[in-house]
Amino acid sequence: KGAGNTENSAYMAAVKRIKDKSPEYQEFIDNAKTKIIEYYNSKCDFYLKEAQTLAGRSEFEASIATLTSIPEVCKECYDKAMDAVGPIYQKQIDHQCKIDLAEARSAWSASQDGSGAEAASYYLGGIDPNSSCFGDAQAFTAQIAKRINELDQREWNFKLKEQQDDVNATQARIKAARDIGVAY
Repeated sequence: KGAGNTENSAYMAAVKRIKDKSPEYQEFIDNAKTKIIEYYNSKCDFYLKEAQTLAGRSEFEASIATLTSIPEVCKECYDKAMDAVGPIYQKQIDHQCKIDLAEARSAWSASQDGSGAEAASYYLGGIDPNSSCFGDAQAFTAQIAKRINELDQREWNFKLKEQQDDVNATQARIKAARDIGVAY
């Protein structure tokens, strides 16, 4: 029982009057624990099936959350749930890898230069090394690096050619001026 000016304060007053050392309270808590354990043990298959259904719909985080919500004290069910978490997590990182790799390819296709490489690397950097398509991501990264190196080398060769053309033009002017001087 509790009294107060508002409903909330009445609840708070009632909770404050509960004696946590009393045998009735301890019995209540013990009964509650037992019922929670019985509930999870009786509903274990439903939790496992729900998690598999969620994983089938690519709702991996919700699936893992469902499995990890089972308390440790429900040993048998908890063990089954923890055994199911690993494969679902693997599906999650494989799925995310495919998405990130597709986004990286799209970014690179849109602009095959330094900015495209930077955009692609944003997506490639988020790929988990334990995912099944990590090898494809590494191969794609190498492909991007090769193209960027080609572009850099081409730009360097172009700058060298411009510089050589400037030197050749200067030499041609000097030679032309010398030829005019000799002819005069």
